[in-house]
Amino acid sequence: MTLLRATEDLQTVSSRIYEQAETLLQAAMSDYNGSRVISPQDLSKSMSKSVSNLAGSSYGMVNSHGSIESENRMDVGQDESTRGWDWRKGLATVAGKNAQGEDVLRILRVQVAKEMARAWSETL
Repeated sequence: MTLLRATEDLQTVSSRIYEQAETLLQAAMSDYNGSRVISPQDLSKSMSKSVSNLAGSSYGMVNSHGSIESENRMDVGQDESTRGWDWRKGLATVAGKNAQGEDVLRILRVQVAKEMARAWSETL
């Protein structure tokens, strides 16, 4: 039920926060597809602009290089590690290369419903 609550919270959150999440999703999908539609600088500006409206907040989700602040920083010249799995591949397969936030929420709701139905049927 926690996953269902999270999807509902994201659906009902303020439009500014939802737009930030959508921008981040589009940047991730663009990077996965190899079409850098949203540059790191544009992403950083977009996220910084709306975050700057929060008076007195020191919260910054995206750093000046356009990457998530919590990512491990890599030294210049260091090889990037390969991923064992990539959620973007599954999303691109199910919802297409131009997946939107509403697609992610729909997929999550359907999967939660399937899992709840499976658990319910096993108790009979």
